[in-house]
Amino acid sequence: MNDLSYNVDLMDITIQNGDFVLNNSISEQNVGLFLGTKNCNLYFPLCGVALPSLINPNTKDIQNTLSLWQKQVSQDGAKTANYTLTTDKNGGAVINANCAY
Repeated sequence: MNDLSYNVDLMDITIQNGDFVLNNSISEQNVGLFLGTKNCNLYFPLCGVALPSLINPNTKDIQNTLSLWQKQVSQDGAKTANYTLTTDKNGGAVINANCAY
């Protein structure tokens, strides 16, 4: 799958020699946006699942949001999308999410 290349450092579409650059590594681009965005807005994200229910959440809210993430990433063409949700010694949520395209 091809898409416009997006430079997550500049937060802009990549242009070379006056033309848009295509990216066929959607994994690189999506993960970069999910993990590296500098202007994250939980209510209106640049991409992905909005997280308003994850402000002071309970475990069910976190589980529901992670399930939405998994479904969305899979619909985006991921070959695998999985996550684990555990708690640390202080009761804080520990989320480990992985996807591959």
